[in-house]
Amino acid sequence: MAAPGTDNEPSRLRVVRGAPTDEELAAVVVALAVTSTAPAVVAPAPISRWARSARPRR
Repeated sequence: MAAPGTDNEPSRLRVVRGAPTDEELAAVVVALAVTSTAPAVVAPAPISRWARSARPRR
């Protein structure tokens, strides 16, 4: 299975005939929004004073 967000990912949506209902359009919008969100930025872990004091000064 391909990683999410790559071009090799198998399609999860399929177009069939007819006009989509409001619920179907809402489902497509939600599916696209969920897959297109950027990954959360993880803040670096804080360095404790104890660890900082063990390192040489710059």
